[in-house]
Amino acid sequence: MKTKRNNYTPSEAALLKAMPGDGSKISSADLTDAWKRTTKKRIAHPRNAVSGTMRALIKKVARNREDFRIKRTPRSGPYSIEYWVEKR
Repeated sequence: MKTKRNNYTPSEAALLKAMPGDGSKISSADLTDAWKRTTKKRIAHPRNAVSGTMRALIKKVARNREDFRIKRTPRSGPYSIEYWVEKR
């Protein structure tokens, strides 16, 4: 049975483009800044929006069986979450 491919939203595509492809880590604060530069909309709580969008993106990448996966550090209070791309 063939699984249906999930398309990425414009926000997810912008965050995926902002992530470094060499496996280095990027913090949620840096991702938020990169995302704010690509969107024209004003967002009330951009860091929360980026966190939720990244969670959805991680699930979609796994469901689409891409040749990479996105990893993240666990949430740790006031410290930024770090994300990175890992080859499969």
